Amino acid sequence: MSNLTNNIDTEKDLISEINKLNEESFELKHSNPKLALEKSRLALENSQKINYQYGIAKSYINIGWINLINGDIESCISYCKNAVEIYSELDNDSGIASGYNILSNAYCTLSQYNLAIKYAFESAKIYEYLKNEKARASVFNNIGNIYEAIGNYKDALEFYFKSLEIKEKFDDKRTIAFTLTNIGLVNISLEDYEKARKYFYMALDIFKSIKNYDSIANILNNIAIISSNEGNPIEAIDKFLEVLKIRQSINDLNGETGVLINLAHNYFLIKNYNKSKECIDKCFENLKKLKNPEFKSRCLVILANIYSKQNNYEDANEAYSEALKISEEIQNDNLKNNVLISLYKFYEEYEEYKKALEIYKLHFELTQKLVNEDIKLKNKNLELSYEINKVNEEIVIKEEEKKKLNKALKKVESLNRKLLDMDRDKNELIGIVAHDMRNPVSTIIMVSRNLMEEFDTISKDELKSDIADINSTSEKMLKLLNNILNLNALETGKVNFNLSEFNIVDITKNSFLGFKTHANIKKIKLHFHSESNTINVNLDIDCYLQVIENLVSNAVKYTPKNRNVFLNIKQSEDKVIISIKDEGEGIKKEDLKKLFNKYQRLSSVPTGGESSNGLGLSIAKSFTEGMGGKISCESEFGKGAEFILEFPVKK
Repeated sequence: MSNLTNNIDTEKDLISEINKLNEESFELKHSNPKLALEKSRLALENSQKINYQYGIAKSYINIGWINLINGDIESCISYCKNAVEIYSELDNDSGIASGYNILSNAYCTLSQYNLAIKYAFESAKIYEYLKNEKARASVFNNIGNIYEAIGNYKDALEFYFKSLEIKEKFDDKRTIAFTLTNIGLVNISLEDYEKARKYFYMALDIFKSIKNYDSIANILNNIAIISSNEGNPIEAIDKFLEVLKIRQSINDLNGETGVLINLAHNYFLIKNYNKSKECIDKCFENLKKLKNPEFKSRCLVILANIYSKQNNYEDANEAYSEALKISEEIQNDNLKNNVLISLYKFYEEYEEYKKALEIYKLHFELTQKLVNEDIKLKNKNLELSYEINKVNEEIVIKEEEKKKLNKALKKVESLNRKLLDMDRDKNELIGIVAHDMRNPVSTIIMVSRNLMEEFDTISKDELKSDIADINSTSEKMLKLLNNILNLNALETGKVNFNLSEFNIVDITKNSFLGFKTHANIKKIKLHFHSESNTINVNLDIDCYLQVIENLVSNAVKYTPKNRNVFLNIKQSEDKVIISIKDEGEGIKKEDLKKLFNKYQRLSSVPTGGESSNGLGLSIAKSFTEGMGGKISCESEFGKGAEFILEFPVKK
């Protein structure tokens, strides 16, 4: 009997020791993962000896966390799935939720976002049932990370703010600061630098209060990058110097080198080449220990830029060449493209046009490759968004009562329609890029190849003519790309209208008469009339000019030779009305309904062989309405078309 009692007491002591080891392992996982792993393995070994299932599952969870931190994702997934299986047999919901949360992080690291979001929502659902708000806040933050990773910034911000709201109830300073940092980073992606700064400074105050120096350096670095992006290198330098001091104090050689590169770049921008060179020299000294080829390539480009400004052609050329070689060796296309841009400008500055053309061709081809990869990535993210939405709907359907099922299904149908629209837009965009850029690209390649083959014999006038052809063709491509970017900016809400007061009569007249050269080619007469010499409005002048130039360009484009284009301005009470009327064949009734839709190619064709990609009128409508105006079209097929703009008058 006494032996049995001793065995029970020994087992109780061992269980207590196992639980203690697992608790210590959990606390040490970030600060000392090696020691944490040792404690978890010992806890697992002892748990298996006495078949202590809870101890085994908890050890698996801890080992899974540590493997995730160490980057061994496959092992992490294996351990966590084993833990969830044991917790399920034990009916331990908290353990299951913990396992799901780690699995969500692991799959996110593997870019398997559909599985990541599935496990995250399952984990959040269990924590909500258990009323574990702290854990739910952590999961919400992870969901925000997933949405941010696939470029869904709207939903990312929604879950970051949900996480922040819960964390603030518990005054959990450290995790609050990390969530504020995440919100700041999303706003950088959205190019809303004012909001990004606001949240970074909020996080900075907290990190300073808890003396988290690594995070302080990261925040200051982000703020410095914002200043640099905004064209304020002096302000950026001040912040980077603060970051440098911290990185050096905590012996972070990699972080120190990254900051030195940023400092060198910004010193170069303010033409302080000596300071820039000092930073680069220190980088090269650090790189003897770090062996970071990307850093080395970036340093060489800045060094080459300095040599170029100092008229040291040989050393600059050598540095550019070495930077290019490194970027190719590490297969970093973005880095390589940046080197090619600098090298192209370098050769052009030294009037080595043949070499400049060769480099420009490589840059152009690589840019096309990167654009195609970006389109593929956006397509992949679209598919992931669709899968994530399906997962969300499945979870909602499981949790909702039967009477809510129809509502949920309608929401799914709406999402599917939107996704189909997005898929159609994506295909239209690919079609436009493939169709409208093929001929210009072919022209540039043909002319540049001819220049390279006949460079030594070609006359200066012929050289200028060929370069002018390349420039003209490039401008057409740039106009198409700008239209695509403008449309994307409008759809994602990134356009900020800069309103100012101006006389719309003068601005419109100058823009309209600027089409005389194009009109003269087709012997088209331009007629301008305004009832008043001065009508003041409060609009974004650049956006307004884009609208006018698009409409006038179309009027000239679709009007046959020896005809007329009219532009009339009049004021009616508190609004100004601008009419652009042509004498083309007009617009068919069925085309009028889809006139302002994206990517619409109508049945009417330009009369002089001009190109049309179906983007201009959509952008014109978005800009007009964004500035508080209206745009409409009146047309009877066979009798031309009249586009009418209405804007409020400045009182």
